[in-house]
Amino acid sequence: MNSKRIYYITIAIIILLGIVLRTLFLLENKPFWYDECMLALNIIYNNDYFHSLYCNQAAPAFFLYISKIIGNILPDTALEVKLRIFPFLCSVFSVFVFYKFSKLFLNKKCTIILATALSGFIYPLIYYAQDFKQYSCDVLLYIVILYSYYTLEKTQNKRIIFLLTVLYSLSIYFSFPSVFAVSAVFITLLIFNRQQFKKMVYILIPVFISIIIFYVNYMASVHSPFLHYYWQDGFISLDWNKNKAIIENLFKYIYNGNVPILFFIISIFFAIKKDIKNKYIALLFIALGISIAVSILHLYPIAERISLYIIPIIILLTVKFLDYVNLNNKYLSALLCLAATFFILYPSLEKDYKNVIQKKYYSEDFLTPLLLAKKMSKPEDIFIISEGNKWFYIYTKKYINIENTVIIEPSFDDEETRLKYLQSYPKGHVYYLIIAHRKGKYKTIYNWAKEQEEFYCNRDEKGNTLIRFKL
Repeated sequence: MNSKRIYYITIAIIILLGIVLRTLFLLENKPFWYDECMLALNIIYNNDYFHSLYCNQAAPAFFLYISKIIGNILPDTALEVKLRIFPFLCSVFSVFVFYKFSKLFLNKKCTIILATALSGFIYPLIYYAQDFKQYSCDVLLYIVILYSYYTLEKTQNKRIIFLLTVLYSLSIYFSFPSVFAVSAVFITLLIFNRQQFKKMVYILIPVFISIIIFYVNYMASVHSPFLHYYWQDGFISLDWNKNKAIIENLFKYIYNGNVPILFFIISIFFAIKKDIKNKYIALLFIALGISIAVSILHLYPIAERISLYIIPIIILLTVKFLDYVNLNNKYLSALLCLAATFFILYPSLEKDYKNVIQKKYYSEDFLTPLLLAKKMSKPEDIFIISEGNKWFYIYTKKYINIENTVIIEPSFDDEETRLKYLQSYPKGHVYYLIIAHRKGKYKTIYNWAKEQEEFYCNRDEKGNTLIRFKL
């Protein structure tokens, strides 16, 4: 078997395994977590996605409309499954597109194989394949738009130009950060092919119109104090320690470790030294620079899931150093490639095995303790739900008939204050305290509840808890 055939078989196996991992996670059918519940409520009760959404949510209009259409054409399927289909398909297609995309920037087969494996096995990319949020769509569209530079710089075909115009103009309604990719494409074209840029610059007219309409409609979300406060740690500033934490947290989030930062720095050094005039490498740097710039301007943060879209760029700039290593001994070259693969890829595989295969993933599960409370309780018993869990309840009650009185508590600064609040409830009643995703908390309340009549506690290893007591 020749090396070319081995290469393609390896790529095919990697892509297939990446799809299998995503499918296995999707089939877990995890209960919706907090943000999914709030976004799903917009699908249920809202039909206008071109303006600010309910529950402090922000998601592109066309992403939501497609999700709603899928929900309507699959009437006998659980809503959670239906709403996760579009993100899942986006994630699956992104693995294929990334492989093609990577060949523009990487030269050696071993480097392309490693990059493809990372796109298939990095845990955040797998996780958000089964999550009803737009982040997998962000990744796919970001890759597609950057990849379109290859066509834009050469084409004179009017049909292709029209399709690219539609793609660039409407992309922001599928993915917010797609506009950064469009900017990177045209800046690169301006620098490396001004003649073609002059021919294509008119494409930007509908793009600008689309962005202006978007800004007017989403102005409240763009300037939302809540969203800016929530993601404040992802905005680059003059504080070196904060910026260092942003970089470390990003790499740890992507690779499940910080060792790849070293390979990333080495790749950037050699890319600047040897390949800075390469238009495709420049496209990566410009795209990354735009992400940094919008973070500095407090327009879009670099933080965890919201920066999922830049993972393809981080992958390419992490493994690129292997292209610059030229060893005469093929065995030393193979050994170096294997060592780099181990240090970069192994932590992700370890996390995949733990979370996808062993099913030890983090999960916000409000539904299970709620169903247990409904099964155990009498109609006169009272359910207690915290302010932080209220949207779980509002979403789940749409298909669970709760006859009990439900108390939604306000937010508390500490557990002692909340305990005093609990102790003030009317005596002679049985209470069910339902808690999601608060592992390690509520110890004071738990210890107090143990001393009360009819005490019962059910808590899973992820911190989703039901506590029963009688006052």
